[in-house]
Amino acid sequence: MAMLLANRGAQLSLSALTVLSERMQDRGRLAAGLAARQGLLPRQRDALLRPAARSGPSRRAAEAVALRIRLGLDEADLRHWLADGRVAEALIGLAHLAGCPAERVEAAHRAAGLRALALIVRAADLRLSTLGAFLRARPGPAPTPEAAGLAVQVHRTVTVARARTMVAEPPEAGTAAV
Repeated sequence: MAMLLANRGAQLSLSALTVLSERMQDRGRLAAGLAARQGLLPRQRDALLRPAARSGPSRRAAEAVALRIRLGLDEADLRHWLADGRVAEALIGLAHLAGCPAERVEAAHRAAGLRALALIVRAADLRLSTLGAFLRARPGPAPTPEAAGLAVQVHRTVTVARARTMVAEPPEAGTAAV
């Protein structure tokens, strides 16, 4: 994508530039490529550099999970999605298996603490190795051994029934998601 953007001979429409800006991860190369393009107004360049607001999982991810649910969603599907880097599908599938909203699972996955994610994985009655796969798929630095150990402890000590009860409860105002 960066090569296409850097190609001065490529005549890219504003809609093509929009698609490129949504898909490019390297915002610095995107900014450099847009700055080199003639004919872009400053406000258009600024709009293309602004990160797109995402309000939940993509439609494609939701459709993929819906199909697997109809066919019989199981733990192997989640592990396959995580191994392929399709974290959005895995999180939606986890929400379905745990019986909680996808937004809650996404918040637990992004949260600094690991307790909420461990409880959700336990509520879905998934193996400890699947919790490890979700921990490895988290954005940012890898969890510390102490934090990972705490997540494992939560997974092992809380029963599936208790985890399901805790996950089903609405979060209290001003506290973490679970």
